[in-house]
Parts: sequence; C-alpha cells; structure tokens
Amino acid sequence: EDISINSDGSIISFITRGKSFCMGNWDGPVYQQGKINGVRYQKTRFLNDNKKVVMVSDDSGNEQLEIHFIKDKKKAKVLSLDIGRPYDMKVSPVKDEIIISNHRNELLLVDLKKEKLHKIDKSKFSVIGGNFNWSPDGRYIAYSCSFNSRLNGIKIYDIKNKKTHEISNPVLNDFNPVFDPTGKYLAFLS
Repeated sequence: EDISINSDGSIISFITRGKSFCMGNWDGPVYQQGKINGVRYQKTRFLNDNKKVVMVSDDSGNEQLEIHFIKDKKKAKVLSLDIGRPYDMKVSPVKDEIIISNHRNELLLVDLKKEKLHKIDKSKFSVIGGNFNWSPDGRYIAYSCSFNSRLNGIKIYDIKNKKTHEISNPVLNDFNPVFDPTGKYLAFLS
C-alpha cells in the first residue's frame, strides 16, 4: 500500500494490509510497529534520528498521528490533532516536523515535539495531494495549489517568516515542485 526509505537508504518501511513494518534493505529482521491486529496504519515515515517513525492510525476511530520506535516496543506517542484524512506526508530533513496534504485540500505543518498544527494553505479547486516538497535546509515548502478553477501554480511557504509566495505563472497546470540538493533551484512540471 505504501513504502518509504530512511535517509541513508539502509531501512525500508512498508504498509501491507493495514500493518506497518520496517526492515533492513540487506540484512536483519522485520519489525512490526503498532498493534498486531485491529488497527489500520498508513503512511509510515522515518524521523531524522532513524530510530522512530511517524504514521497514521485509525485506532481512535479517526485518523491520528502516532510516533513509534522502529525496534523497541516502547509505548507509542499519540498526537491528538485534527489532520483530516491524509493523502501524503513528508518529514522535514532537519527537524521533527511533517507536512500533510489531506482530503480537505489543506496543506498542514505539524510540529511533532510541540504537538502543534498549522494550516499552511487550502486549495479551493483541486487536491494538493503529493505535490509538495521540503527544501534541503527545512525552511521552505514548495507545493502546487489552485489559483482559480482552471489554473494550478507553484507556491513556496517560508516557515521562518510564515509567508506564502506564488512563484509560477501557470498556463494550465504547474505541479510536482522539487528543490535541487543545494536548495538554490526549484524544478517542477508544467
């Protein structure tokens, strides 16, 4: 259903039949995160310490974020935040923060340590989906958002200044923005 890989490429996580697993890419055992049965998990993502993962759970009846240790069976940290039904989420390259796109066409920034949620934007006419990415320094988020009922363009959110900037002048649809490894350039499809 879903896969992700950690920052150094040594561990992969995957979701199958609503269960979350992590394992080494070349050796080692398979570890299951969360409850063995009765809960549906999705969107497992590695945190920067490569010891924990954040994922979405339906244990409470609504989608919620949970932080689990990969190998240890320590109690999960459950965040009671209104994240909606997530389509995709990505972890900051430098902090314990994530961005989430959801079924309400919102783009959310979640600080996992402070357990705080901030709505960055809401796309009025189309889904943000997986059309977003972090800058390498974790200061900016580039994403595709509707400008009107026919146009989708690229915006950049500045986390430090809490400001959004429209950076493309779309003819129809600009999407999938990605920063280069230096963070100086942004590529996207148009």
